[in-house]
Amino acid sequence: MKNHFLTQSFNKNPVILSIFSWLCTGMIIGIADSLWRISDTYEIGAEKFRPFFKIIYFIKEFFFYYGLGSFILSILLFLSLFYLSKKNILISSVICTAAAIFFPFLYKFNKQLRFDFLPAEVNSHTFILEIIVCGILIFSIFLLLSYSILNKKYAISVGIGIFLLLLYAFPSFEKYEEERYFSKEAEKPHKRVILITMDTTRYDHLSLFGYNRNTSPNLIEIAKEGVLFTNAYSQVPETDPSHTTILTGTYPQTHGLYENGMRISNQSLSSLAEWFKKKGFRTAAITSRDRLNPEKLGIKGFDYINFPKLPQSEKYKWKYSSSLPADRTYERAKRWIDNNYHTDFFLWVHFFDPHWEYNPPAPYNSKFNSGYKGKVKKYFGFVFDKRKQFTKDEIRYAESLYDGEIAYMDHYIGKLTKYIEEKIPSSSTPPIFVITADHGEILGERQESIHFVFCHSLFSYHSLIRIPLIFRWDGYLPKNLQIKNIVESVDIAPTIVNLIDPSAKFECDGNSFYSLFFNKNSYGKNCAFSMRAGRKSNFEHFTNDEFSITTDHWHLIKSCDSIELFNIENDVFEMHNIAKSNPAQVSNILSNLNLWIKKHPKA
Repeated sequence: MKNHFLTQSFNKNPVILSIFSWLCTGMIIGIADSLWRISDTYEIGAEKFRPFFKIIYFIKEFFFYYGLGSFILSILLFLSLFYLSKKNILISSVICTAAAIFFPFLYKFNKQLRFDFLPAEVNSHTFILEIIVCGILIFSIFLLLSYSILNKKYAISVGIGIFLLLLYAFPSFEKYEEERYFSKEAEKPHKRVILITMDTTRYDHLSLFGYNRNTSPNLIEIAKEGVLFTNAYSQVPETDPSHTTILTGTYPQTHGLYENGMRISNQSLSSLAEWFKKKGFRTAAITSRDRLNPEKLGIKGFDYINFPKLPQSEKYKWKYSSSLPADRTYERAKRWIDNNYHTDFFLWVHFFDPHWEYNPPAPYNSKFNSGYKGKVKKYFGFVFDKRKQFTKDEIRYAESLYDGEIAYMDHYIGKLTKYIEEKIPSSSTPPIFVITADHGEILGERQESIHFVFCHSLFSYHSLIRIPLIFRWDGYLPKNLQIKNIVESVDIAPTIVNLIDPSAKFECDGNSFYSLFFNKNSYGKNCAFSMRAGRKSNFEHFTNDEFSITTDHWHLIKSCDSIELFNIENDVFEMHNIAKSNPAQVSNILSNLNLWIKKHPKA
């Protein structure tokens, strides 16, 4: 080993090989990230590149975020290992290269890394791991310096070490100056709008609406400080179309995105993000599901987009989906807030947790379990084989897991709203919070009647389209107000616009319910409309469109082969179709539905 060329070179200048080790580590992780996307999220734009340029792009991105501090610490660690191992290059190289992968933990701990390799919640195992790694690195650095001081011939290493430590501190000073500027700028009267959407969140499984399980204590607290709409309705029980309706204020027939995997067909539509961008606001979308990427949906106006990776091949990109849990969504939103809280912004944050499969982390996976010790079947939707159908205990257990997902999500929604409130100075304008859901969920109640257990999107039942809706703006909107008037998802965008500018008009299908906040004599809508678009299916019923209309007491569903009418006051789960016994009521409600269908033809 002593006569080896690398050994001789390293003995003359050990820093060279340590730099080489760091560069190799960065290239390996950068290439791996471009091929397999090790990081859970990546910035919009990279997917447009060809494979070769993707590799170059991710290497560049990796080195940019890996940072000067990691570079310096890698050199110091290598030197310390080199001396401690009695100049054994092989041991030093292997250990240093492995350790270099963990430097992002340290940088994330110092809030200088933009995306993390592992989630780090305070008091979590990962958080503790970061502290341990940080401690080991610092110990190694000081051990090297101490060793050098005791041996005068290594005095040069002491000078190099001190110099490098000063260089390492430089980014922290820069960060400190940046934070000072942000803090001073944030005190000015900026307007900040945060739209939070909860995927697959059934209204009657929220303690906010009187559910007997305490699934949403944070939503309750937020609603106490704001306005709760108790009769809000989604226009389509499917994720992509419903979010498109929320963000554009248009019905599915207008925007043309009818089911997951599609793109807006009406290119002339304006989005809420575009409106804010024209007003000089920074706009951002942080979603927890790979397919809910505004750019892929055709929703324009977002400056910053952050969504989960899609590890599957392009061939299966619409068949499968990747998602992130609430803790990761919270961390990503928090990082964006840290860099943008000092200015006007519109931020959309999407939580995916209540969606199937119901798999909340501990302790939420047992929080509402009454003692069932079996397993949940891994299939959903239609179950025609009676041998495979869910037992009552299995359905109740699945419900407990679903409720656990809601409680887990609620915890992080509470954390996010509190963090934003604490981040914004009291001298500035309070943030505007808007919290809603895209649709609800069927939870086993349809197994007996139509052999359908869990999921959504194929039907328009009340449990799928009634959604929670909260507006909160401290000092501007009333507190602890419940509004029973009917409102729709299409009304959310124009209402947000009027909160920013009461005289502004937002071109869309919806109507602003701004006046409902301040005038008790104002009226909402007489009814809400929804639709489920036809799709490829072995069942003729699902190849045709289905429409529904909801009033204060009635819910009517019109499909190609039937008319269903339910009294939603007395029949909450819609088990009794009373259309035949109420022909006059059907005729009256159906006429309103047909007028709406005629007024909004499919794009």
